[in-house]
Amino acid sequence: MSSAPPPRAADDRRAYELARLRMARMRVAGGDSLAEFFAQITKVAADTLSVDRVGVWLYVEERRGLRCFHLYERAKDQHSEGVVLRASDFPTYFSALEERRDIPADRAESDPLTSELREAYLEPLGIVSMLDAPVFRDAQVIGVVCHEHRAARDWTNEERDFAASVADQVALRLEAAAREDAEARLRENEAHWLEFHKMEALGRLAAGVAHDFRNVLSVIVGYTAELKREEKGSPRIATAAREIGAAAERGVALAKDLLGFGRDEVRATRVVDVAEVVESLAGMLRAAVGSTHPVAIFAAPALGRVFVDRAQLERVVLNLVLNARDAMPGGGTIEVSVLEAAVADGAGPPGVYVVLEVADTGVGMDAATRGRIFEPFFTTKPAGKGSGIGLAVVYRIADRCGGFVHVDSEPGRGTRMRVYLPRVAAEG
Repeated sequence: MSSAPPPRAADDRRAYELARLRMARMRVAGGDSLAEFFAQITKVAADTLSVDRVGVWLYVEERRGLRCFHLYERAKDQHSEGVVLRASDFPTYFSALEERRDIPADRAESDPLTSELREAYLEPLGIVSMLDAPVFRDAQVIGVVCHEHRAARDWTNEERDFAASVADQVALRLEAAAREDAEARLRENEAHWLEFHKMEALGRLAAGVAHDFRNVLSVIVGYTAELKREEKGSPRIATAAREIGAAAERGVALAKDLLGFGRDEVRATRVVDVAEVVESLAGMLRAAVGSTHPVAIFAAPALGRVFVDRAQLERVVLNLVLNARDAMPGGGTIEVSVLEAAVADGAGPPGVYVVLEVADTGVGMDAATRGRIFEPFFTTKPAGKGSGIGLAVVYRIADRCGGFVHVDSEPGRGTRMRVYLPRVAAEG
């Protein structure tokens, strides 16, 4: 005769079965209801396993990245989405997803399958242990449900089985949602891929031109340095040399932007404090725009953090500030703010974002111009004064982070640019 299980084990088993029953009864038909399903199932999983965070991540960009379609933070009872992890940044982890039914990392920073996440993701968020269960559809991994905890955790077989059950329920609901809105998704994807291929072709063209352009500029920079050494005290030659050098350096910066626009650069993507980045750029920004354009920085304390390459974020800040300067040829204050915002009204994917806002009181834009400002090479500036690349770069960086850009502008009433970056975690 077998002995009865210990009371605690029996209670846990019953809790898992009740949670499985709740998940099986959740209904979904696509669209908003799919988002509601993610909200429900991540909360059930977090409460049942008593973990700090549960996220549903799905492959995007032809499996080159995982996008967080829903994240639940239990301590704050908050939901968000939008963060993107790149396969090129974490190749071992992405390979493990394809090879295992689950990834139980009792101590994630030292586990060989998850340790490469340590500096960029685990340590900044205080994550100590992970239990990840891949989501399968038609025998292929399409995503993963991540259970993250801020303390060491020895995952039991029952917990691992439950995590797999959560992933299976996600797979079933994604299949149901796909059937419901397949036609709408097809139209959307066709439009997306047409735009993607157009941008890809423009990117290749830009990169090719930029490479040759930079080679020519390097010769100009070299001869300018020679000219400065040989000026022999002539003010006219000295002024000309400085102007040539300045123009060449601006060209080098433009070539860098073109190259970055035309190819995937090697990125050091990690958890970043946006307010700290903006504060660190204050001196450079003020030097770049000059004394007639004071830069006022407002960075609210204790904001959430984002997952981005710091260098790319710095490019976003600089491009927006320089764009604001150019919109006020007579001078004026440029306001740079960092704040947090929840989106739920259709302005973008719902969730909690850290927002980088740059505002000016310049010439503003009409509706036709606002509709085109993120197109590569589109500019309203006179010939030779603008490349039309700066805002396209801003848009691309935000999009690759899972964010978006909102523009508020009217002719004669200035412009307010807001870059929404998905919050990867709250402070504290």
